[in-house]
Amino acid sequence: KYCLLHCKHWKKQIERDNQIFNVYRKKNPQNVLIDLSVLKNINCGLGQVAYNYGKYLKDHPIQDFTVSLLLPKEYFGAFGNHVKYIESKKIYRRHPRFLPPIDLWHSIHQLSSFQPPHSVFNLLTIHDLNFVYEKQGKKVEKYMKKILKEIKYANKITVISQFTKNDIHRIIRDDLDIEVIYNGVEQLNPKDELHPTFAIDETKPFLFTIGEIKPKKNFH
Repeated sequence: KYCLLHCKHWKKQIERDNQIFNVYRKKNPQNVLIDLSVLKNINCGLGQVAYNYGKYLKDHPIQDFTVSLLLPKEYFGAFGNHVKYIESKKIYRRHPRFLPPIDLWHSIHQLSSFQPPHSVFNLLTIHDLNFVYEKQGKKVEKYMKKILKEIKYANKITVISQFTKNDIHRIIRDDLDIEVIYNGVEQLNPKDELHPTFAIDETKPFLFTIGEIKPKKNFH
């Protein structure tokens, strides 16, 4: 989103993930849980972020510590055999203490329904404060209450752009220690282009989108 303003700083997906995993290593954890529960909406932007985390882990096995993925059951086995899979059951939303032992929990975005126990090192990644611009009245209060709670219990905060960092300092607290780690982009190779399998009459105009069909994406 706002990272488009800083596209010259973008790195490949692998470089972004290496930065994140270096944050993990600084805490010398034995058991790391990565919340990929947003895979239930794989076709949205956050769903793709989660999917790329999984792909990174599949292609780059982690030897330093044990990685567990919290995700929908249909993705069990999708990201290799060297990670553990935990189903994102509703019971873990209210009772995270029922999860296996965890030293470090990474919430890869600020909207997750799952929260770590307070005794666990909590790495929180915030993508944006869009609700401030898109919502009104009580909805703004609702989202603000949630993110303030997440920030309160976060031991480390990363954001995906300098814009988001500035927003947090301006709107929430200007003394928060925040590290900017830009989202990655996959290597794009024109040779890999594929014609869609569904029928398209190329003689007539058609609408193409790579995002959600919502007003905030300029669909009105």
